[in-house]
Amino acid sequence: MAILEDYLRPPVPAVPAATSPPADEAHLPWWRGIAAEVDAGRPLMARLRRDLPQLRLAIREGISRTRAYAALVREARPLESLSPEEVGSEDLAPEDLDEVFEDPASIRLEIAEHPAGALPVLHLGARADFVRAFRALGARAEPIDVPPGVRALYVSGLPNPGRLRARRDEFLARGGGAESWSEELERLAAEDRTHLHDRLILLSPGGYGDADPWWRRHGLDEPTWIDRSGAIRLEHELAHHATQRLLGSHRLNLLDELAADFMGFTKALGGFDGTLFLEALGLERRGSETRRRSDRPRVDHYLAGLEDADRAAAIDLAAAAAATLEGVAAALPAGWDRLALLREILLAGLEAIARPGWRPSRIALDAGTAGAGGSPR
Repeated sequence: MAILEDYLRPPVPAVPAATSPPADEAHLPWWRGIAAEVDAGRPLMARLRRDLPQLRLAIREGISRTRAYAALVREARPLESLSPEEVGSEDLAPEDLDEVFEDPASIRLEIAEHPAGALPVLHLGARADFVRAFRALGARAEPIDVPPGVRALYVSGLPNPGRLRARRDEFLARGGGAESWSEELERLAAEDRTHLHDRLILLSPGGYGDADPWWRRHGLDEPTWIDRSGAIRLEHELAHHATQRLLGSHRLNLLDELAADFMGFTKALGGFDGTLFLEALGLERRGSETRRRSDRPRVDHYLAGLEDADRAAAIDLAAAAAATLEGVAAALPAGWDRLALLREILLAGLEAIARPGWRPSRIALDAGTAGAGGSPR
């Protein structure tokens, strides 16, 4: 049971409880600049491929261990400076965007504002394009498996070679010496890791999780359900970002997923549906038991390392906690503090929330700076 006890242990806050919304991170001005360029008519993917060479690499096994990857991504060297020995044609994707992406015209950039700080969001209309971006930006261009039900990704710690080169040029232009650049990198990393690495969200359309019957039960038409699903996904991933900023980490854990779904459902649907939470994980409730609905349910992604009995116990606790949060959501006043309640859910833990009497503190229910909850968008 030691592994299960570790799994159920709530995260330890790395920063004090926020008294005001955190400021945007250091990478945001660069992304806002890209958004302005796109608004002025500059092609998005051509611009991103120049500064994020991960998007120019071929997706193949072992690419992240090649000299090409090291030179382009880790060393932030421009492609034109590399010799054929350092980067070969087999290392690169075609230059023609139409050969790389199924629907490049559908790819768009949004800067999503949020109380935990804004984030860039890359919307990819074609499933194949989402998978390619997932692998390129979230898996170092390795061809990892992306299950069909996965349509969103929060990327934290993304190398941005183009932004790093620009920062180095600024440093040298201000009189810094090339020999001092490594010291400057250490200083920037100690001040804010996002001086050197970006965070962003990748999104693709489709019904939320494995829960398509939900929209029929609640009287929605399919286009409305697809639209609401996109809103759930965005707020869900922004909740992971908030967890990173408020607590210093986000985990592949059912507690984190429950908290993120609570934020997504209350924002996009006006309440929290525990049955939808389970169905989105590939589960269903049968009497007092919670069962898998498929051979590869999404829930397994969040239970790695647990024995079968511990997995079942964690799932039962998550189901009970979801039922508790249904009652919490139904009683929320207008203007409740979204960041404060997210923090309380995470710090309480699954075992505490699974008890029917659990309720958040008064401070999380008071009107906060995070914006009103419970209003669909």
